[in-house]
Formats: sequence, C-alpha cells, structure tokens
Amino acid sequence: MSFNPGDTVQMKSGGPLMTVVSFEDNYYYCTWMERSGPQSSPKYAKKQERFNEVELTRSGPRAMGVTIGRS
Repeated sequence: MSFNPGDTVQMKSGGPLMTVVSFEDNYYYCTWMERSGPQSSPKYAKKQERFNEVELTRSGPRAMGVTIGRS
C-alpha cells in the first residue's frame, strides 16, 4: 500500500490521525496536531515525524472507499 501527500493515515498501533506531507528517502513524512497545556486552556502544537510504510494504515473517508469531490 502506498500513500500520497494529503492522505490521512494512522499508525497501525493507534495514535492520532496524521496527514501525509511527502515521501523522501523511503520514509513518509506526516504532520498532526497535538494537544498540550492545561485542560482549561488547551493549546495545540503541530508535530511532524517520519514513518516507514509498514507502520502506517490508511484512515478517514478514503480508507472506506469514499471519494469527496467538489461541486
């Protein structure tokens, strides 16, 4: 299974939904938003990490075969 920039993925072991940004040197670079700070005043930080293809699975509407088009 291969992924394209813009695909929504998740680690097979679980975790946040991530967006594939690029594929370089046999790694998928993904970004996601991570909550930090106190519960009463949450802040979010953008995170980025690289993953091997075997660590990821497709998630979101495309994983279910749904195509979202523009009218």
